[in-house]
Amino acid sequence: MAPVVRMKLAGGRRIRMVRHVPVDLPQCWALTGSAACFLAAFFADLPLLRRTAASERADAGVPEPAGVSAERNPAAAFNTASASAIPPSASPARRDPRDRRARRIAPVLVLAGGALAAALLAWRAGQAAALTLPLSDYFDAFALLAALLAATWGYFQWTNHLRGLGVFLLPMIAGLELFGLALSLAGYKFFNAANPWIAVHIASVLLGSACFAAGCVGGAVYLLADRQLRRGQFGERGFLRLPPLASLEKFNQHAILLGFALLTLAVITGLLLQMASAHTLGPDWFLTPKVILTTLTWLIYAPLLHVRLAPAFRGQRAAWLSIIGFLLLIGVFISVNFMPAH
Repeated sequence: MAPVVRMKLAGGRRIRMVRHVPVDLPQCWALTGSAACFLAAFFADLPLLRRTAASERADAGVPEPAGVSAERNPAAAFNTASASAIPPSASPARRDPRDRRARRIAPVLVLAGGALAAALLAWRAGQAAALTLPLSDYFDAFALLAALLAATWGYFQWTNHLRGLGVFLLPMIAGLELFGLALSLAGYKFFNAANPWIAVHIASVLLGSACFAAGCVGGAVYLLADRQLRRGQFGERGFLRLPPLASLEKFNQHAILLGFALLTLAVITGLLLQMASAHTLGPDWFLTPKVILTTLTWLIYAPLLHVRLAPAFRGQRAAWLSIIGFLLLIGVFISVNFMPAH
């Protein structure tokens, strides 16, 4: 069992506090190495998107659409993108030995990065003599978030129509790992995961953040794919083989729906915890940056649940809202890290 520190409050009530494990230099290097693996996998996979796009279009004989028509008719561009998902098995790029070798590099690097993050969590759990995840600060939380997103990358590789989305998820994973490391080094914030309500709050925040991070990447890739269609860049040197717009929009809807439910659970448990400690936080606790940014994030994601009923929020607007909402969520993490405990 995890070592627990019991503290006695003024009213005689005892609370359970999990012992915090300080972050040492080897653990910082391990998390940095994990982020480097994900970045290396991204740079190894990105050229394949260009070569595969050119080879598949040449092999299938798909005509290059006019950029002006796509610009004037976004619906036509949407349908063109949905129809442009060429089966990868028909591409000569699959028979290129150089590409076959390159395709084996990225999975190995991703597995190495995910294994480093998982080993780091096991290492810190061993230091705390705990049989559970050592979620005591942002260092542990973002290492776990990286492992969850690495598993999401595996899902993208398993689905052919979303495989290109996994390439752009890799820099997001690396950035979140380095962001968590910076937060842990810049300002220590302890999470009392022994409290069951705080444990539920942390779990919902992490799982929701994983969904929103994937949705943010999906929104960015949607904008990139839409830009390629509108500019008529088919067959050009910088053209990337990206998932169809319809597949990206559907994935974003599912990711935002699940993330919104988890964010709502996090908001409810957070409000209960804040109300329980309102006597220590002061009467104006609801005006703190954490609460304000969380409310804005919730309001940003709420319209995305109704994109099928409100066409005005479809397409580029939904993609931009996915990105803006995730940036606000990052602001919540920053405000929580530097918010005073009392």
